[in-house]
Amino acid sequence: MEQIPTWIKPFDKIFEQLTYRWDHLQIFDDFLSIAVSNFQLVPTEGLAERMRKTYNEQELKLFAELFHTWVMCTHDAIASDDWIYKDLLGNYYQYLSGKYHKSKLGQFFTPEHLVDCMAAMVIDDETDKVQTVSDPCAGSGRMLLSAHMRLKGKMLAYAEDLDGMCCKICVLNFLIHGLEGEVIHHDALRANHWIQGWKVNAYRKYAVFNIQPISQGESDVMRYRDAEAIKPPEPATLFNQATEEPVIFF
Repeated sequence: MEQIPTWIKPFDKIFEQLTYRWDHLQIFDDFLSIAVSNFQLVPTEGLAERMRKTYNEQELKLFAELFHTWVMCTHDAIASDDWIYKDLLGNYYQYLSGKYHKSKLGQFFTPEHLVDCMAAMVIDDETDKVQTVSDPCAGSGRMLLSAHMRLKGKMLAYAEDLDGMCCKICVLNFLIHGLEGEVIHHDALRANHWIQGWKVNAYRKYAVFNIQPISQGESDVMRYRDAEAIKPPEPATLFNQATEEPVIFF
């Protein structure tokens, strides 16, 4: 069985208090929705009302405590001596899958050492140019995180995945690691398929880390996916420097 990651144990302790009445899948998905909404410039419409109708007062307090604990766990991980990048929520997602044998939680992400090996083989970390990196089956986004660390932030990231919870984890990973780009929830193999999407850290140059929901028409991925390369629009924060061909992880 998947072992619980050390950094997330305080999070798990609170999470388990919510499982007496509710399914683990529902709790985790609702937590991710709350976390994403909390960093949006405009909170997700209808989410607060739905949460109040679903959960009692004590459970809502536990969700608030859960969010605070995740932030602190992330802070502690970043402050650690071995900080490179931490996919805390992705690892916890796998832990839930192994512990409760939920078929809908059947996610097993590429191990970090293989991710880092792939990034080392593909990414040119000696270039001064901002590179565009795309992962059409991103999962929690750890391949893009590894590329981001090699390029020291000189990249634009485009993530796509069919799993909605993975997309939300990926959005939060972009946010806390300082990646700028898009996360798209859809089937990347289907033309014009769309469920939802987000731009992350679009105002990073102003030191404002944020999440912005976008429509299909506002997505650079959807506008340029049929082109030979993802060519940056104007104006943008870093897009005018992104002249490299996109790197695709499969």
